[in-house]
Amino acid sequence: MSKRLYLILFSALLVFSQSQAAFCDVTTKYWEFSKPITISDNSKKAAAISLDGQVYDAAKPGLSDLRVLDQKEQEIPYALFTQSEMKKYDLLRSSVVSKEMTATESLITVELKDQSRPFNMIRIIPESNNFARKITIEGSDDNKTWQIIRKGPVVLAFAFQMTQHYFEQYTNEVYEGYGFGRYSEEKLSVQFPEVKYRYVRVSVPHDQDKEPVQLKGLDVLTMKNTAGEEDTFQGKIIKRGPGTEDKSVETVVDLGSRNLNVSSVDITAAKPNYFRRVEIDGSNDLKDWKSAGSGVIFSISVDEEAESNNKIALASIGFRYLKIKVFNGDNKPIDIAAVTATGLKKFLVIIPESVAGYRLLYGNPAAKPASYDLNDLIRGKTIDSFGRGTLGAQLRNDKFVLYKEPKPWTEDKPYILWIAMMAIILGLIFLGFQVVKKVDKVGKA
Repeated sequence: MSKRLYLILFSALLVFSQSQAAFCDVTTKYWEFSKPITISDNSKKAAAISLDGQVYDAAKPGLSDLRVLDQKEQEIPYALFTQSEMKKYDLLRSSVVSKEMTATESLITVELKDQSRPFNMIRIIPESNNFARKITIEGSDDNKTWQIIRKGPVVLAFAFQMTQHYFEQYTNEVYEGYGFGRYSEEKLSVQFPEVKYRYVRVSVPHDQDKEPVQLKGLDVLTMKNTAGEEDTFQGKIIKRGPGTEDKSVETVVDLGSRNLNVSSVDITAAKPNYFRRVEIDGSNDLKDWKSAGSGVIFSISVDEEAESNNKIALASIGFRYLKIKVFNGDNKPIDIAAVTATGLKKFLVIIPESVAGYRLLYGNPAAKPASYDLNDLIRGKTIDSFGRGTLGAQLRNDKFVLYKEPKPWTEDKPYILWIAMMAIILGLIFLGFQVVKKVDKVGKA
């Protein structure tokens, strides 16, 4: 009798406490927005659905509040997936046949050990840095008759610790006291359509005003590329003006949506011939700014042909606004004509049982991150492993309410605690009465 009473009291308290603490994470009234999901290609077991700017703008940073419901309004697993660019390089075995330096050019010739293997890339290995040249790449089967593989691509190698004067030759600007620090830039590889030759030769012309480029070696490679899936965001320039730091100009750009997954920024200047240090900050409200990245942009003319690098790599950020600070030194400020941001496209991956009836929920500031086994199942996959789906128009939940963390039940309903305590006390009294009763029976016996 006493054991049964204890079990009843304990079970009642346990069930009550669990019912008060539990919170259904997919109670839809706590999600402000939703989008229908349509599976356009169900040829694979799983389908990938590209997320758009509206989802980034309304969801929590990091997208931790995303949930997917099926036709029965039941939560189903999902995973977030990005397809980055993947390059695989295979270096072909070769040996140097000859290296020459004539009055007009430097040449290097290599012989491939396995002539049956095709290749689509070369990489020159120079003896020194600080050059930019147009090169010619040729192939031959007998080291006598040569066919042009590619003519005119630019290779360059800059390593700055003190030689800002090298860029001054190209841009006609002055960088004295500019504060280069340590800077390096290389572009020594050239791609071309796949070919097959026994011999490969590269010629680098001399520049009348500069030192000849001596070649140390030449690599021949086969490169296989899996293209990345990227989003492109065209920035709108909303503000320009002098920077807070000496001799800088600040340009503020609006990318259109909050929390965008941006990994690089391409800056287009109105005119060529410049070399500038750049710092970029990010914000979602134009008030709280955080450092997002820095680097160098340049544009020079090599044999009357422009060669430039205007891309700044960023740590993967989640901002709507970018503040681009360009340090001009004593030179005329460059005029930024356009800003384009790019980032890896994010996909929502689900395993659908039909082509329609699914919904994506987002916009719940209180939602906790979800974790599903599907993340492990898709690890190592490429985007070609999935079918495709699309998101429909955004719908606002007219029953939306902000979720408020419930108080502990001992605070919210204190009388329940008193009732439970009284029940326990009564149980103990009853148990004591039973013990006394048994002792009396034993004494009489």
